[in-house]
Amino acid sequence: PAAVPALSKSLEKGKESTVRCKAAEALGAIGVPEAAAVLSNALRKDKAAEVRQAAAKALGSCADSKVASELAAALARESEPSVREGVTEALGHFDSPEVVSALMLALEDGSRQVRINAIEALGCTGSTNATMPIILAAKTDPRSSIRSAAVGALGMLCDPRAVPALEGFVR
Repeated sequence: PAAVPALSKSLEKGKESTVRCKAAEALGAIGVPEAAAVLSNALRKDKAAEVRQAAAKALGSCADSKVASELAAALARESEPSVREGVTEALGHFDSPEVVSALMLALEDGSRQVRINAIEALGCTGSTNATMPIILAAKTDPRSSIRSAAVGALGMLCDPRAVPALEGFVR
């Protein structure tokens, strides 16, 4: 689409973080492959956490294994919880061993929302490698929001090993 160059320029050179956020969101909504490079660059380099978060979320619409690797790397290096929230949300759109590994590590994140997003994203991947850690979160996490997300993710995984745990929650 014709708007991609202008949006890319706004994301790269916009003076206000709100403008850069909106440009990232629009690029994600358009979802064209040529947007991935500029979004990845913003995720790596923008000084504003809200722009990095918007870029991460927007990258979730780019169906590319290179993007998944970029998001997994960002999850490991990013210190800002809000950005990690955006990254874990975006990773739910991908399914690869690298993504599952990154999300499994995020289950131990200090941010409640990052953990919820990681659990939900693992459910979206369908990886049964996540079943046991999610069962553990569902049974032992002190936060009801995390336990609730874990129960939902277990249902999405369709792993028979989750059935006894799910049945235990209705007793």
